[in-house]
Amino acid sequence: MALAASVLLGACSGGASSPSAGVSPAPAPPPATTQEITLLAGHIGGEGNIDGNGAAARFNQPLDLAVDPAGNVYVADTLNFTVRKISSAGLVSTLAGKPGIAESTDGDLASARFSAPRSVAVDTTGNVYVADGSTVRRITPAGQVSTVARGQDGTLNEALLSGPIVLTTDAGGNLYVGDVYTRNIRKMSPAGVMSTLAGQAYGHCNYLFGQPNCVAVDGSAAQAGFVKPAGLAIDTAGNVYVADAKAIRKISTNGQVSTLSSASDSATISELSGLTIDSGGNLYTLDVGLNSRLLKFTPAGVMSIVTAANTSDFTGYKRLIINPAGTLYLVDSMGVISTLTPGSSLQTLAGTRSSTGTTDANGAAARFNLTLSRVSSSALDGAGNLYIADQNNYTIRKISAGGDVTTLAGSAGQAGYADGMASAARFTAPRGIVADASGNLFVADGVLVRKITPAGNVTTLAGNAGKWGDTDGVGSAASFYDLNGISLDGQGNLLVTTSTAIRKITPDLRVSTLAGMAMPGYSDSAFGHVDGNASQARFNHPRGIVADPAGNIYVADSDNHTIRKITAAGSVTTLAGVATQAGAADGSGNAARFNLPIGLSLDARGNLFVTDSGNHSVRQLSSDGRVSTVAGQAGKIGVSLGGLPGTLAAPSALASGNGVLYVSTANGIVKIQL
Repeated sequence: MALAASVLLGACSGGASSPSAGVSPAPAPPPATTQEITLLAGHIGGEGNIDGNGAAARFNQPLDLAVDPAGNVYVADTLNFTVRKISSAGLVSTLAGKPGIAESTDGDLASARFSAPRSVAVDTTGNVYVADGSTVRRITPAGQVSTVARGQDGTLNEALLSGPIVLTTDAGGNLYVGDVYTRNIRKMSPAGVMSTLAGQAYGHCNYLFGQPNCVAVDGSAAQAGFVKPAGLAIDTAGNVYVADAKAIRKISTNGQVSTLSSASDSATISELSGLTIDSGGNLYTLDVGLNSRLLKFTPAGVMSIVTAANTSDFTGYKRLIINPAGTLYLVDSMGVISTLTPGSSLQTLAGTRSSTGTTDANGAAARFNLTLSRVSSSALDGAGNLYIADQNNYTIRKISAGGDVTTLAGSAGQAGYADGMASAARFTAPRGIVADASGNLFVADGVLVRKITPAGNVTTLAGNAGKWGDTDGVGSAASFYDLNGISLDGQGNLLVTTSTAIRKITPDLRVSTLAGMAMPGYSDSAFGHVDGNASQARFNHPRGIVADPAGNIYVADSDNHTIRKITAAGSVTTLAGVATQAGAADGSGNAARFNLPIGLSLDARGNLFVTDSGNHSVRQLSSDGRVSTVAGQAGKIGVSLGGLPGTLAAPSALASGNGVLYVSTANGIVKIQL
């Protein structure tokens, strides 16, 4: 076996000799390349926290939205712990809160923090109300955030809401609160006084083994019972409507509660979420259970199913609101805000869903399933083809230099450890992958090390499908525990990482433990961060691995947040980062910080590139020991193409060649031109 192609690629040519008489002058150097991120293949949507225009923005499980009279949309971006604003032109910005920080702090827009924003409402004067955990917060037009309610009837200081809660407002500036746990509807006046509008606290419920069994009870407001209020709307007459589990309930201005929808309709409904009302008194809600439908109820309670020109399936959509012009705005917890006007198709206003799949195609039409993948490496061959271990599809994919994606081996959705030709082979947990100079691929696959010939024949080189543990031996007599990264050294040895050890497989298939503590069974003592002699060293879920021409080995010690080096003599040192101290600092040695480094690639100049997954960036560890960030920005999640640094989302697999990095991120493969 020859040195891994991904190590050799990226070399620059040596210096040119001096021109002599009669020799034509050297051609002009090529034009400077643009440092940028471009898409090679796949889809780059999904969760994130990126502000921007339209589909370029990213959200993280948004759960509710509201529209103000000017056409601005406000979004409860729940897992970003923020409130986002979408202008009428589609520009997304973060109004309040800070991504990644879950706190409950009042103050101005810059200093305010939210812990669990789940619902939003806007009143006629521009105040934005946020259901934040068990509290109600208010964002004023002047940009001040304060806590205005915490529950029980009375003033702020007497209150404690149960939450989660849903909100709406009326023309008089009153705020209405539907509490899922207490199962009643509350009303807060503009002066901040909270009262119970309808429903008994904790409803008409019987508890069996601690689980409530609640029933809907119509009648007077004080005696009524609700099951699960999950949406509120108010008509022009002041009647309040509630999306309550499987029914639409009405609280009349005379204080009577009734069920608007029919019993037969309720029998076909899985679970309602969200409620809005148009100028004609028609109610719209989402059936979010097994049906994933958009429903319409007339003022008389007649139900119909609303379809868009391009879809009848509203999977993922959780809440909705309508503006005076009759446009519905829908929030999809998978990261998209959409609009729907009568008789038209569903249109994306902001965000992009993640899209997984198995499709072989060119560029953006291809689909991968790399979500939550621990892929630690990809491979380039001499022809410029890229190979990806598509872990959750159980396949090995090939991407040509032009972006054509094909499935080289394995069958999508079919896990196993079968050897054979191409689609007849089966993989269980393909993660690391490396290519040799002859075009053979080697794959770290769960507990096996596999080989794929250029013709597509898959065989098992080492490990035993029925045996977990790090035991040395020859071929199938050896075992592995949770294989991750794989590489080749200059002598043709395969190097692999397991949960606690670095293992070596010689060309004659002898497996030995190179560094760390092998685990015949799971042992906490095998984990740690210890430098020194190879057998005394300790690692904590090392993933990416690569070797240089001098025989030194570099390891991304992921859960230790460090980059380690193993010399040819077997001495283990920490090159950069500090064990157990996750961070995002550039600098040299222990001044640098990483956060879950995964993939590694080495160029011919001795620069080491690292996919720093937890920081959503690609870092460079130069040959003089300095760490710098070359792409992505710590704290910003979501892929944005264009000039560097750009943004990335949990990058993992990494290969390099000719000044280009190939990185898997957000179910797509991007090229980073350095």
